[in-house]
Amino acid sequence: MIVKRKPAIVSLAIVALAAVSVLFVYSGVYSVAATKGHPAIEGEILNKVMVASVRYHAWDIRVPAGIDLHDRALAEKTVGYSKACRPATARLK
Repeated sequence: MIVKRKPAIVSLAIVALAAVSVLFVYSGVYSVAATKGHPAIEGEILNKVMVASVRYHAWDIRVPAGIDLHDRALAEKTVGYSKACRPATARLK
């Protein structure tokens, strides 16, 4: 009898975990603000997700000749950088 109940318990645990996960995601309690720091492990995970996402979605984009993507002066010239990116990247220096 215990053997038959084990798959039911595992299934129930999976459903419960999924429900809690959905509630957490849609609750809005976790701050994703770029101006607030994340614990180290979360920062690493978020960075890996971001890099993988950019690689996946921008695979066919080529950087024009003469553009150095590591040039901070270039980033300063772009529209919206000072509002959107500078606060988040300032803590990475």
